[in-house]
Amino acid sequence: MNKPCPFCGETKDLEVGQGTPDREGTPTWLYCGNCGANGPWAYCKNNDVSEPTKQWNVRTTDNVWAGKQIETLNAAISHLREYAGHKRGCDSRFSYDTEPGSLPCDCGYDALMAELEESK
Repeated sequence: MNKPCPFCGETKDLEVGQGTPDREGTPTWLYCGNCGANGPWAYCKNNDVSEPTKQWNVRTTDNVWAGKQIETLNAAISHLREYAGHKRGCDSRFSYDTEPGSLPCDCGYDALMAELEESK
């Protein structure tokens, strides 16, 4: 069973592509017949497509890429928390006749912080 196409999600329309044979074998790859995405190619002999199939199904960059994206997003969230603040004139921070923070924020800071907390 092959993994679905990483671009369109198709699982049934995977096909085998082949290049011109040479002394090392035939360049062979899997590709999605729906969107045309190609997998990595490998030299194959005797129409053995096990290596390109294995390469199509093993996507080692998925977890690495996701991990880097998470690190990047967490860094952005940290910077937002560090540098964001109520804007001058926000009723929530600068009201003299009420307890600080008792009025709803009208500058968007409290909504941003709530959204960041929900994203954890």
